[in-house]
Amino acid sequence: MTIHRHEDVPVQFFEDRDLRALIDTTSIGLGRLSLAEETFQPGQYIAPHWHADLEEVYYVKAGRGRMQVGEEVEVVRAGDTILIPVNAVHSLHNDSDDVLVLLCAVSPPWHAEDHRLVGP
Repeated sequence: MTIHRHEDVPVQFFEDRDLRALIDTTSIGLGRLSLAEETFQPGQYIAPHWHADLEEVYYVKAGRGRMQVGEEVEVVRAGDTILIPVNAVHSLHNDSDDVLVLLCAVSPPWHAEDHRLVGP
C-alpha cells in the first residue's frame, strides 16, 4: 500500500499557483495516473492551453471560478467535476473573492512537455 499524507507533500509553484503533486504512478505503479491539488488565489488563472496526450478531470474542492473547455464557458463551484478531453483547449480563472481549490486527476501522469499554450 502506498500512502502519501497531505501534510507531507511539499507545496510547489506552477505559474505562481500553489501545487501539491499528491501522487504520480510513473515510479510506483503502472504509470497511468497522477493526482494533484492546485490552489488559486482570487484573480489567478490557468492560461488557455491543451494536451495532445493527457485526459484530465478537475474536482472543485472549494471556491468557484470560470472554466472554459473548447467553446463552452461555465461557472464551476465546490462539488463540481469537469472532464477535459485530450486536445481540448481549456482554461480556468478564479474570478471570485475566495480561494479556489482543485483536485486534478490526469491520465497518463502530467508532464510539462504536453502543456501546450494557446497564442503567443
